[in-house]
Amino acid sequence: MKNIKCNVVMLTTENPSEIALDIKNKWLYKGHKLSYNHQHLYITSSDEIKEGDYIYNIDTQSVLTTPQKSDFELKVINSKDHIKKIIASTNTELYKEKIDKIDLNFIEEYITEYNKGNIIKEVNVEYDSILQFENNSGMFNKQLPNVDKPKLHSDGTIIIHRLQEIFTKEDMEKSYNAGFKDKFDFETWLNKNY
Repeated sequence: MKNIKCNVVMLTTENPSEIALDIKNKWLYKGHKLSYNHQHLYITSSDEIKEGDYIYNIDTQSVLTTPQKSDFELKVINSKDHIKKIIASTNTELYKEKIDKIDLNFIEEYITEYNKGNIIKEVNVEYDSILQFENNSGMFNKQLPNVDKPKLHSDGTIIIHRLQEIFTKEDMEKSYNAGFKDKFDFETWLNKNY
């Protein structure tokens, strides 16, 4: 298991959604609201984009799918910094595809933070490394490179953690003790490095 930093994007939709922004674009609400701007959240990553994946174009702020493309065209798409793979969303139309759901607790936290003026733009997503084998005539004989996939809760939502931007001295000491405990004391390390 590892955590990978991903981006959070909120986009307007014409369809009813679980998130609504008031007309003045100041307050975010959970639930269907008439005459409000409906929104969807998207979690995007730098994961490899493959045929059929949903992608977010940062420049145009649009959601697209990658139709049938040659290997060369997919390499070009993957080399673009402004194109990210969508790994999860509140957009239920994408659930039938390769997109995971966003946890309700995170949606509520996003709304709360947005209304405080703290827009969550980055999160850590838990990933599991999945073993793969080549299948020849029904026999698995050659191990392929592992594939990293977002880890899911039992309800099928991805596991998301907020990025911690400010670390307390206690946080730093806990991390230090996990790695350098036997070399020298924490205070010496802290003074030397910070």
